[in-house]
Amino acid sequence: MAKLHFVLQAATSRTSADAIDKILSLKNLDRALFCVAYVRESGVRRHEAALRMVAGRTRVLIGIRNEITSVQAVERLLATGVEVFAVDTAKRERVFHPKIYLSRNGEESLLLIGSANLTRGGMARNIEASTLIALSLKEPADLAYFDEVLRTFETFRTDHPKHVFRVTDAAHARRLLEQGRLSDERVVQFPPVAGSLGAGKQRDDLPPMKLFRGATDDAPIAPLRGGPADTSEGYVCVWKSRPLKKSNLNIPTGGKQTNPTGFIGLGKGLLTDINQLTYFRSRVFKGLQWARDDPKKPHLELAQAEVRVVIKQVDYGTFTLSVRHNSNKKTATAAQDNHVTALRWGPMRDLVGKRDLLGRTLTLYRRDGLRPTFLIDID
Repeated sequence: MAKLHFVLQAATSRTSADAIDKILSLKNLDRALFCVAYVRESGVRRHEAALRMVAGRTRVLIGIRNEITSVQAVERLLATGVEVFAVDTAKRERVFHPKIYLSRNGEESLLLIGSANLTRGGMARNIEASTLIALSLKEPADLAYFDEVLRTFETFRTDHPKHVFRVTDAAHARRLLEQGRLSDERVVQFPPVAGSLGAGKQRDDLPPMKLFRGATDDAPIAPLRGGPADTSEGYVCVWKSRPLKKSNLNIPTGGKQTNPTGFIGLGKGLLTDINQLTYFRSRVFKGLQWARDDPKKPHLELAQAEVRVVIKQVDYGTFTLSVRHNSNKKTATAAQDNHVTALRWGPMRDLVGKRDLLGRTLTLYRRDGLRPTFLIDID
């Protein structure tokens, strides 16, 4: 008889990721199947090692043409060795939307059915509801249910061979990206904006909800290198902070007499494999007009950047912010691998100096042009 366990992720200590760990670690596993709407690289990374262990016995059906499933996620799945099938309805308004993860051996099967996608949010961060089902394949009713699940998806695949097709390799995934059927996690065409506030208006002061957390927001991102082939219409993610602290924002850390710093240091944050002594000056802020900040200190450079600001999905418009860079590589700061580039809050000081932003993440985007422009998204 089937045994059921309810998973309300984030509101309890149970997570979708933990349930999938159990599914992939089923003893003597001889088959695994994932059928999922949205896939991101962070979700695949969470189960990468386990997938490699059962790759020859695992098939993954994923939705594409949904503006979420990414080429990076597909490439990472392919690298594990699993079979990857894309489900493309060829119509944006009709989405392949199941979230089913299952495995079996000769005697039992484990299934997770619910709302969780194979993404960072779906695995631990979002409030998701699912049921972990343990079936005994010796029980006729359990076996019939399991067979129906497998048979239904197999029939679905064979009935729609043009729309449910195997992604053969990374080159195939890149072609799907070029055709607009996969997204690029490095590019955001439009920031998530739900409204705008005029001068003198106040945003809500609600801090982030405190819940159980099976994972943090500290998912690394790749540094800007060559970038996508065409970024003229979109922003490219170039930096992501760790959870924001008082020292990052315009919030005094001591008594009333303590002056806020007025800037955020651009250290490594969640970037992987960068030289922060050169990355921000030569890559992120490439194309700005740099000048000496202090005539007596030629190693201190200053540039002005046009930055669009979105905070908690509210668009505050564009600000002119100063970027300061210290090119002296012999300082103690540089020797300790601390930040040498900083973004001055300037006209944004009062806007960001709010406690409801503590613990949130700041993402910096760049858009190329005759003069590069930037976007800050705090959420």
